Amino acid sequence: MIRLWTRISRPRVKKGFRRIEWLCDCGSTIYGDFDNSDSQAVNDFAKRTTPKETNVSNLAHAALASQPPGLQPYPSKYLALCVNTGGIYKTLGEIEVSAVRSDGHLFNLMKKTYHDLRGFRTKFNFLIKPVEIQFVLFNLWNIREGFISICDKPKSIPPTNTNEYEYTPRPLVPLPPMPSEVFLHYLEHEDKDLCLTKSVWTPRLPLRLHKRIIECDIPTYGWGIHVIEGPNRSAVFWIVITAIFGSILASILWSSLRNDIQGGIGIGTLIIAVPPVIMTAFLFRLSSL
Repeated sequence: MIRLWTRISRPRVKKGFRRIEWLCDCGSTIYGDFDNSDSQAVNDFAKRTTPKETNVSNLAHAALASQPPGLQPYPSKYLALCVNTGGIYKTLGEIEVSAVRSDGHLFNLMKKTYHDLRGFRTKFNFLIKPVEIQFVLFNLWNIREGFISICDKPKSIPPTNTNEYEYTPRPLVPLPPMPSEVFLHYLEHEDKDLCLTKSVWTPRLPLRLHKRIIECDIPTYGWGIHVIEGPNRSAVFWIVITAIFGSILASILWSSLRNDIQGGIGIGTLIIAVPPVIMTAFLFRLSSL
């Protein structure tokens, strides 16, 4: 019953896209919508999400991870994560990923970087939380604070002929490199549930080679992931439901005990009206912090 409701509550697949489903390490079913303009590429990627295919990848990455650090043939690599940090400002965080050999390891680093950039704002996740990711081209215009501006979205990928970024395959098909549902699922994951050998998403992300963007002269441009935040719909739903039932109960009690039906209706109306106004004010205030 729960699985049926989960499927029904999912958004519709957009025209020209194909939905792929697979099992997470925790046993949950995750899905992603991919551009189906190259159906063979979508079929090949769908096979990679199956346990049979990922086990082959696991053996290769486990062998690489077992090598001594000095023998690793990889240069420094950085994943750019852009996070809203108040008002018009978006801040760049660059994650060193040259030692990453699995999706689980990468998601742990992304989660830590996101929380570090958001700071005290993460305490208000019950009202504001990540709801989407976009792959963006951005411009770094303040090195000291790491402020950036978004130049292109939502599926902006480095050109195939660039030697400053690494990703596979080239050209990167199917798009997006990683669906929002995957990032959001792992952001809420317990670290202990993550598989530390599977690597499906890491190779598909645009990784800058050799030098961080923040070490370059400004203005400079780069590609990365922008975390979009919005209202926590579950929390808003339960707050509204609680207010409705509270108003009904208060109206009944007031009308029964005071024998004042009009007063009871007035109390109920006030209880329904006040919480949404306060919640809306909080949401507007939090979005500017």
